[in-house]
Amino acid sequence: MFYLNVAEVVDGTAKCSELPNHMDAWVDWADSNAVVRKQKGDKLTLNIYSEQDTSIRISYDTSVFNGKCPNGNLGINEGLNTCGLEVDDEAPLGALKISVGSKPLDVEITDSSDLLIITDSEKLFERYPAESNGVKAVLRQAYSNAEGTVGFGWVDIDLGSEYKNTYTDMLKKSKRDGN
Repeated sequence: MFYLNVAEVVDGTAKCSELPNHMDAWVDWADSNAVVRKQKGDKLTLNIYSEQDTSIRISYDTSVFNGKCPNGNLGINEGLNTCGLEVDDEAPLGALKISVGSKPLDVEITDSSDLLIITDSEKLFERYPAESNGVKAVLRQAYSNAEGTVGFGWVDIDLGSEYKNTYTDMLKKSKRDGN
């Protein structure tokens, strides 16, 4: 019986060659080419999609970002891989890059924004379990349309129970009023 390793193929010279690994990387729910705006102390999620198990080099300024993403090689599995970073409280303002392999990801550290987007992606996925692609599209579109905006995941900020209860009450009232 003949078995073919899907990661390797015999080329015209009878040597093994590797199939290309299609990969993509993005920050939070933004499109892979979007600039993501964050403030000091904000958390961000680095997403890496790979068609194969492999290793990739991640590079960022450790005086600006810290967290669970290694500044160096990271072994990744087939599918979606994530790790978290946080913007340091002493980070300089301005445009910065996080490199994932040869792909640069743009992050702008700002001290103010015109609009604040707060989402709870976990709750959206729970509420619309059969529409995960739709939820992802809505989240990506929110980042795409949000020039000068800072986006936060609801679960990433601690406003205290008083504010969370107020926010929850506002959402319940909005649903009752049809807004």
